[in-house]
Amino acid sequence: MSDVISIPVIKVGAVVIRPVGDTFVVLTIRPQPKREGEVPPFVLPRGSRQYRDEVGSWHDARDMETALQRIDQLEPFTRTLLREIEEEAGVPPALLRRAAVYEMGARDFTSR
Repeated sequence: MSDVISIPVIKVGAVVIRPVGDTFVVLTIRPQPKREGEVPPFVLPRGSRQYRDEVGSWHDARDMETALQRIDQLEPFTRTLLREIEEEAGVPPALLRRAAVYEMGARDFTSR
């Protein structure tokens, strides 16, 4: 038996790169301000995984407590990525499905 506790990944981010000639362009977005007068920095598309409730509605698993309670209902990572890139950057899933996807693995970071 292992003493390691499996902690679900609840935040997912994407680095979207498009080749342009001999260089690459990285997709970044500037989120909508949360407070009046705020000018958010440009960031990579990212967001929370969702879970499906008993009636089939999707909800964000924004905190670890919720994610642990709903771990079996969390959406797959690829669904999260497709959804967040479309919501935040306007890139449709059909376009991204033709792209090469590379998983970089889990990384620790602090979300503001």
